Amino acid sequence: MLIVDDSRLARRMVRRIVEKHSPDWNVLEARNVNEASDISWGRSIDRITLDMNMPGEDGLTFAPALRELHPEAKIALLTANIQPLVQQRAREIGLVFLAKPITEETLLDFLD
Repeated sequence: MLIVDDSRLARRMVRRIVEKHSPDWNVLEARNVNEASDISWGRSIDRITLDMNMPGEDGLTFAPALRELHPEAKIALLTANIQPLVQQRAREIGLVFLAKPITEETLLDFLD
């Protein structure tokens, strides 16, 4: 599992939910897309949460490259931007759209 979010609080919240329900999972964290690329390179990652708004490259723009690195991974775009155009773009590139603030129930549905 890889959590990509510039907010330390958001990463901790997602991590806490994952570890509570799947304590045997290896959870990695990245603050931005550069760290995400570095951390995930050469690893097998099956779930990724990706923040949309981060300094530098945003999650929606980075998602296709992340998909190439991990073609089998289930990737969720986490954002407070719930505009239909953002949701449509996420679907077009095969992302699960999760609105912030994230809830335990919503995240668990994605993790299953």
